[in-house]
Amino acid sequence: MLVAAARLGVAPADCLAVEDAPAGLRPAGVAGMRRIGLTTAHPAALLEADLLVADLSGLCVKQERAGLMVDIAPDAGCPEVRTAMSGIAPSRL
Repeated sequence: MLVAAARLGVAPADCLAVEDAPAGLRPAGVAGMRRIGLTTAHPAALLEADLLVADLSGLCVKQERAGLMVDIAPDAGCPEVRTAMSGIAPSRL
């Protein structure tokens, strides 16, 4: 994860990892990246993420002047996890 961020010239804290497996989410967290977990391959309880969505259809990435904006669809899945997280806006990261 750190190598990928370095190759892109982006600080890990400015990265967003979208993964469907604990093996991908864990190193992203250790690297200091924000994480969206997809519950397509593993149950939500096994995914250490800042936000969980059912699948990629719950995400919309848009180019804005300040960079990329990730919108989360209101019905993107796992609402019980979303409401339990503090400091994370459910609609935007």
